[in-house]
Amino acid sequence: MSSKIVIITDIHVSTKEINVLSKKYKAFVWVNLFYANKIKKNIMVKKATDYLSKELCDQIDETAAYFAQSWPKIEGKNFSEYRNIFLSQLIEYDALLFFIKILKNIRLFQEIILRESPGEIVLISEDEVLKNILLLLSEKLNIKVKIISTLLHRIRNKTNGYIKYLIEKYKIHIKKALFLVVRMKNLKIKNMILIKSDSGKPTFFVNNHRVIEPVVEKFLSEKKAKIIFLNTNVNIFGQYIRKNYPVSMFFEFREKKNVKKIIKKNQKRFINIWNKLANSANFKNKFVFNNAFFWSSIKKKLEYFWVKRFKWSIRNVEILKEIMKDKNVNIILVWDDSLEFNRTLVVVGKHLGIPSIMVQHGIWAGDLRIGKKIYVDRVALWGGRIKNRLIERRVNASQLIVTGNPGYDKIISMRNNQAIYENNFIVFATQMIEDYSSLNVDTNEEIIDALYSTIRKIPGTRLVIKVHPGEKIRSYQKLTKNKKYQNVGIIRKMDIFELLEKCSILITYNSTVALEAIILNKPVVIVNFTGRSDLVPYVESGAARGVYKKKDLHPVIMDTLKNPDVQNRLAEKREKFILDNVYKLDGGARLRVINLIEEMIGK
Repeated sequence: MSSKIVIITDIHVSTKEINVLSKKYKAFVWVNLFYANKIKKNIMVKKATDYLSKELCDQIDETAAYFAQSWPKIEGKNFSEYRNIFLSQLIEYDALLFFIKILKNIRLFQEIILRESPGEIVLISEDEVLKNILLLLSEKLNIKVKIISTLLHRIRNKTNGYIKYLIEKYKIHIKKALFLVVRMKNLKIKNMILIKSDSGKPTFFVNNHRVIEPVVEKFLSEKKAKIIFLNTNVNIFGQYIRKNYPVSMFFEFREKKNVKKIIKKNQKRFINIWNKLANSANFKNKFVFNNAFFWSSIKKKLEYFWVKRFKWSIRNVEILKEIMKDKNVNIILVWDDSLEFNRTLVVVGKHLGIPSIMVQHGIWAGDLRIGKKIYVDRVALWGGRIKNRLIERRVNASQLIVTGNPGYDKIISMRNNQAIYENNFIVFATQMIEDYSSLNVDTNEEIIDALYSTIRKIPGTRLVIKVHPGEKIRSYQKLTKNKKYQNVGIIRKMDIFELLEKCSILITYNSTVALEAIILNKPVVIVNFTGRSDLVPYVESGAARGVYKKKDLHPVIMDTLKNPDVQNRLAEKREKFILDNVYKLDGGARLRVINLIEEMIGK
């Protein structure tokens, strides 16, 4: 048996912990799934990307998409059907994330075992799925496995688990309490009543987003329609009130006795179906990937989907049907049709003959989420590039309308013919990592480390970290504090356009913020240390510079800030990139979306 040891971690392991391990295990390969950084010269540190090529990730994603769509089926029959709606389709995105995680870790562990040929694997993790997969694979290959849980992480996970249990158990009561707090805080009681559809105006059902908001505000200001804002987020609900929107109560509050009876009846039916499926060899035996049978690693999660999530899906379907009929909804506006709530809105609307429109909300890196089809009737797209990509993926061209981004209408006046470079004010826009593709990796910390080392060499330079709205600012504050970084600003809520207008250079991995900087004639540097191709063609188009090795970061930043030839080349390519990705910057995107809405409701 080999004496080689591989240590795998999926949590942020401190230098101190690694040094302790290095004394116990004299020579080992450390695979850090969280972030690979050099700790000691004698410790080889590797990342998941060192083992998973783009081709392997493509295989993982395609197979995960297959499982996300087919897991409730036996011989083509989908057992998740409820009143002509397949509940598995409503939670397909969550199932996709789950299967990507499972398959990615199976393939990763297989590649580590194949390339490193270890005699022992030490896993530092609190993830039960990771533990099960590793034990499953190592048992067949006679590899010794040791699983370590640090006391701090054990306490944290148990505490978090208990808190999640309490939140889940008392979620509706917690939301009601928060709802009352928001109402009292904002003193807009008159707007808390669900609006009535008692006039001849069309009624819109909206799950709001900043790309939709300009359209909604136009209809509200001109009193051309009634808007029902329906959202499950308390913070966003408070924002609606402060903006004097005619908001609705949380849809969960409308769960009446008849809905509860329907849920109770169908929950029993679905539990019986699950018990049969879980004991069916045909059902269990299909969960094989690269010769690894992984039923034991997913049984608990699939049961949760079937017993808990389907119950919630039935509730959502029934409540939304009731609201749509009661309020005579004419059209549904969403910014996404893959997340469960949005998907449910759209699917229920289809069953009631209500048309739906999705407004593109980001630059959409690479392909669409694998396995995802368009559920809405029309998509208002920012530009021709994504339209062509969707047509290549066999989306019906008649569904795709290029309108531009309504959210960009307001920044036309902010565009300058000549960007300002004299102040060394660098903004790094973080990337929120969603696991909808196994290609996605968290590179934020690695880029921040490299950036900090770089700006120390440039006197008078200021670095501001702009945290993605979906991320917590606390994690970045903790990061900079632990690493004792000086003079680094961290912000999350500031208007991104105001921040970009002030900066001299924007740095990111593949964020939509890069597009917004390009619109404002700001130089952009894309930093990608993953060893894989860029997900968005910022650099390929010539509209941005690219850095793929840490040693190149300082010279590229200096060249971009100080070299007029570089600045001119970037400026020349910006307009073509803007035309391809955001159509016309003429201030008319909102009007084009409004025209599409009116056309679809027959106005």
